[in-house]
Amino acid sequence: ADIAGRFATFDTPVVGAITGHALAMGALFCLSMDYRVGVSGNFKLGLNEVAIGMTLPWFGIELANARVPASHLHQVVSLAKIHSPEEAAEAGILDAVVPEIGLMPHVEQVVGYFANLEMKAFKGTKARMRSDFNARWAEAIAKDFG
Repeated sequence: ADIAGRFATFDTPVVGAITGHALAMGALFCLSMDYRVGVSGNFKLGLNEVAIGMTLPWFGIELANARVPASHLHQVVSLAKIHSPEEAAEAGILDAVVPEIGLMPHVEQVVGYFANLEMKAFKGTKARMRSDFNARWAEAIAKDFG
């Protein structure tokens, strides 16, 4: 949870290159990053906690609420739907999917774009966009671990 929280609130853009399966905490890490690109293939992504008999922690609920579109939220969280990379992009777990050979060029392009952002403005804007999330995150962490 600490690492996911650090990703979600980091002052500069956090880019994830997802090269395989991302289940449970792996999917939560995806939801905490600013930009997530996955590779196409026979990979599974999703929050499978309910399917394996676990209640998703409060911090996981907050990450899902912040990143998964309302039209997919119930399936992703409550029904533990597992997605292909392409489906994960549609469901808000990933931002893009590329062939494996195109992963690093795509990441380099995205990182190059982000590097040209004015980081003070990024930090301030991200903090404003995430202000409600940050308050809910603190409450969730207290519920889960307090």
